[in-house]
Amino acid sequence: MMALYLRRPPDVVWRQIDEYGVLLNVTTGDYCEVNELGLFVWRQLDDELSLDEIARRVAAAFESAPADVASDVEEFARGLEKRRMLVISERSPGADR
Repeated sequence: MMALYLRRPPDVVWRQIDEYGVLLNVTTGDYCEVNELGLFVWRQLDDELSLDEIARRVAAAFESAPADVASDVEEFARGLEKRRMLVISERSPGADR
């Protein structure tokens, strides 16, 4: 089974403003604001993590079940990927990075 891994592209910068975040793709000029949950997900991307691991972290931080938040995290990630603000890669477990 392939796992989805998320990482920040090098041309996206971000800043936290209160409990929100602003992401800017400096290549395209596109930007977006993310809410507290989106900012939490974004901050997890200091390391390239699997979608499942990020969902577990979100669930723990926001006191929810991982299965309940996994689809929301994936939807958030896919939306950012379409805007070239996030890179999603597929790998099988244990594959070299």
